[in-house]
Amino acid sequence: MSLVCFDNHVLVWGVKEQATPGQEDMIPRTKSFIRQLQEDRIRVLIPSIVVAEFLMPVPPDMHATVINLFDRGFVVAPFDTAL
Repeated sequence: MSLVCFDNHVLVWGVKEQATPGQEDMIPRTKSFIRQLQEDRIRVLIPSIVVAEFLMPVPPDMHATVINLFDRGFVVAPFDTAL
């Protein structure tokens, strides 16, 4: 089983389709990358701390919707210190 881990920037570019000036080309590149991972059946892991970072600018009434989206399309890893 192949697994890829995403950080917040990849989610902002590929899911929210937002970029800062000069990084606009990252949106289509990231969306293409995500599509390729789906086609290749490669699972994508998002650490829960990254989900929390992604949710910071999202209105609280939308948090459940975003979390459900992540749960359906990605593996959300819990934040713990297990060895």
